[in-house]
Amino acid sequence: MKKIVLAIFLLTSIVSCKNEKKETEKLIEKETPEVEKEVVTEEFVKVTFNAVVPKDDMFSLQYKKTDEKWYPKKGIEVKVNGSEYPQDIVFSLPSNTFPIGFIFIVGENNTENVVINSATFDLEGRKYSISKENFHQFFNPNKYIEFNKSDNSYKINKKADNARPFFNSRRLLIKRLEEKFY
Repeated sequence: MKKIVLAIFLLTSIVSCKNEKKETEKLIEKETPEVEKEVVTEEFVKVTFNAVVPKDDMFSLQYKKTDEKWYPKKGIEVKVNGSEYPQDIVFSLPSNTFPIGFIFIVGENNTENVVINSATFDLEGRKYSISKENFHQFFNPNKYIEFNKSDNSYKINKKADNARPFFNSRRLLIKRLEEKFY
């Protein structure tokens, strides 16, 4: 008889402990506020031009996909504050973009004395950099830009109102990016 009473007592104790544990867990869940999950959008390719831009200006970048169209229509625009010191002009391309060409559209407020120091292409930590000395091998100025290879500066020769000064990527750049990233 003593064994039965002792067994009932132990069983009751164990069951009540389990219930108490469940109630404690429910209280903790109720008291803990829900944390909003941050939605992270991945940038696919980050393109950075390091340059000395003396006056405030607006630069943009367009890229070509396999359908031979330039995206976005007006380019990815970046406002740059004028400075006598080198600064990064950073363009972030949308996720899952595999460009086969670039147009680096220069601002029009700085008609001269802009110096391009480097260009860097970054995909998830893998980088391909173009030095100041090699910039002209990977980018070709259009007819509205007079590019000085000795110091990597350029002047804008804008004669028509609808002129659009830009640097167009050469096939060599795309070939190197394909080897490195794609």
